[in-house]
Amino acid sequence: MVRQTDRWSVLYKTSSSRSAVSNIVDPDAPSRADPVFREWLHWCVVNIPGADISKGQVLSDYMGSGPPKGTGSDRVSVINK
Repeated sequence: MVRQTDRWSVLYKTSSSRSAVSNIVDPDAPSRADPVFREWLHWCVVNIPGADISKGQVLSDYMGSGPPKGTGSDRVSVINK
């Protein structure tokens, strides 16, 4: 689950002995009708120890979405591995 308040939180179950990767991707940027930038990377954190994302290595800082006005809802995929 991803939740945005004043900071992002990503909650997931994992083994404490494994490191994880977390990405937030927009599958149809800039809009569903014209996805010329599909799979736009909004955020990438790697080497996350267990589920403590704050201790991971940020490869791509979070970039908020900005769909063009009138194109409907924006959607993102959160990928944790």
